[in-house]
Amino acid sequence: MMRWLRHPVKAVGGLLDRVVAAVGAVLFSQIPAFVTHYLQRLGGHVDEAARNVRTWQEIADKLTGGRLDALIRLGQASHEEFGKEAARKCAEDIARHDALRQALEAIESAPAWLRSPTFLCHADGEIARAAARQFTPNVPMDLESLVYAVIGLVLAFLLFTLAKRGVVGIGRGLRRRLARPRAAAEDDTPEPS
Repeated sequence: MMRWLRHPVKAVGGLLDRVVAAVGAVLFSQIPAFVTHYLQRLGGHVDEAARNVRTWQEIADKLTGGRLDALIRLGQASHEEFGKEAARKCAEDIARHDALRQALEAIESAPAWLRSPTFLCHADGEIARAAARQFTPNVPMDLESLVYAVIGLVLAFLLFTLAKRGVVGIGRGLRRRLARPRAAAEDDTPEPS
């Protein structure tokens, strides 16, 4: 590269790695805020599912002595399609409530540094997509978000540096390989006798 171009290119490269690191910090600092937003939505879904189960429980109290499993078996044994559908819906509502409640408890009870990985293990895709659509990025200043910002800064900087070195290394390797055949060809030229 021409000597006079090296310094501006180096300056832009130095600025670019800082920008990438800052973007990584900002993005990672949003993770705890998003998990909190998701938990609020998940809590609403748990409440709704609990209400559905309470409705089934009221029916079970009247028909099967309060036993939900007996209510489901009664519906499944029905000769009517309505009874079978009601049994399927009852079992589905109970299973959904249990799954959502367990996910909420797991995420809420996880220590701060494990909350995001726990969220990833227990996230409901539909609820997460809805939370993402409604999520507004912010500038969190709590300790957890600041730790994530530092992690994001370091990871983004390291990935960018590795990528940059990989690209530069590949370019150098190609230049060397392209230069070898010429040098080998020059060495193979017969010496004048």
